[in-house]
Amino acid sequence: QVAVGRDSRLSGPTLCGWLCDAMVQQGLQVTDFGMASTPAMFMATVTEGYLFDGTVMITASHLPFNRNGFKFFTCKGGLEKEDIKKILAYAGSDAATGLPKGSLAEGAFMDTYAKAVSQLKAAVEAKAEGICHPILLGNDERIEKLARELDLSLEGIEVINLRHDREAERRERYARILSEKRARQGVNFQEANDKMFERNYFGMMMVETGDADAFITGLYTKYSNTIKVAKEVIGIRPEYKHFGTMHLVNSKKGIYFIADTLINRHPNKEALLDLAKLSASTVRFFNRTPIIAMLSYSNFGTDTVGSPAIVHEVVEQMQREYPDLAIDGEMQLNFAMDKDLRDEKYPFTRLKGLDVNTLLFPNLTSANASYKIVKSMVDEGEVIGPIQMGLNKPIHFTDFESSVRDIVNITAVAVLDAIVQEKKNGK
Repeated sequence: QVAVGRDSRLSGPTLCGWLCDAMVQQGLQVTDFGMASTPAMFMATVTEGYLFDGTVMITASHLPFNRNGFKFFTCKGGLEKEDIKKILAYAGSDAATGLPKGSLAEGAFMDTYAKAVSQLKAAVEAKAEGICHPILLGNDERIEKLARELDLSLEGIEVINLRHDREAERRERYARILSEKRARQGVNFQEANDKMFERNYFGMMMVETGDADAFITGLYTKYSNTIKVAKEVIGIRPEYKHFGTMHLVNSKKGIYFIADTLINRHPNKEALLDLAKLSASTVRFFNRTPIIAMLSYSNFGTDTVGSPAIVHEVVEQMQREYPDLAIDGEMQLNFAMDKDLRDEKYPFTRLKGLDVNTLLFPNLTSANASYKIVKSMVDEGEVIGPIQMGLNKPIHFTDFESSVRDIVNITAVAVLDAIVQEKKNGK
């Protein structure tokens, strides 16, 4: 499998078409990345989810400067002069691979590459700001190479190559612990040991065993898989059956908390109850008094079927169990955000005279879309999240589009979470 990228030269598309066609004729599976960068093409050979056998970057030749050139990469780095001589000799011969015709597909990698850069820059920044002692999981040589290309210092940052032979003992130790913990769920030692080659399993086991205080993940993985691993390795707090996430919006009007923005697609009554309790607890974690509006398209029983009815039941139960908690609903967003309008039309609510600071949505679609709308419209202020709530230990997630500042902010939240966790455990 080979990927091809190119720079902005006018001849790029033509050259790329010729190269791709030639490789397909030789039986290769080719992916055309379109516009790319030289460092990114190397990273496509070592990044999970890609791992190409080789990549080619169409760019300028250094000597002479006015010629087109190809740069070749494998996971070991750029090909040397002798390797390229062999390629040129092969290209000039009549040799053929004898393989059946390959295939050509379009692909994209620059967004993923940008996130790898963001993650590395965030670790450097978190260290510089004294937030934490960062640990990066990955191939140490490749991370160091990327750091050099970006002119970043890794001083004070630990890099653990989880797949290296020198980590075999630790992988086995983690596997024994996980297999014993999950023995009744069909997990044996060999299966657990295989899982330790995966970054999420290894990183979460570091937290589970105390080798790390917190783990931040999500950039290169499907959330569904990350959620599964978190439940399996870390587990949900015993008083709950669900966990969720929240985004914090710091705006001119004040600080707002939005849930559940990532985990529960279509929460039932039991899940919404857990999310309401977790939301209240998480808002208190940030030293705020929770004032919670449970949202819907209906207001206080105007629709008695479907989602509004479930939210209505959750509010009733929450008010019975927590008579001092400011929570009400179901209500539309405009009534949640405008206390004067709400108090005039619905003077009986438990939120009378109060400014709502916590918005709990009835499903993932509405919550996720809402915080992203807010994020796109907030010129001044910040959106921080997703903030995990409900797992036994500090495991936090990042959005795919997270900036360096976003990752640093989540790192700070994870550190606070770890400190609170230690105090609870009496350490």
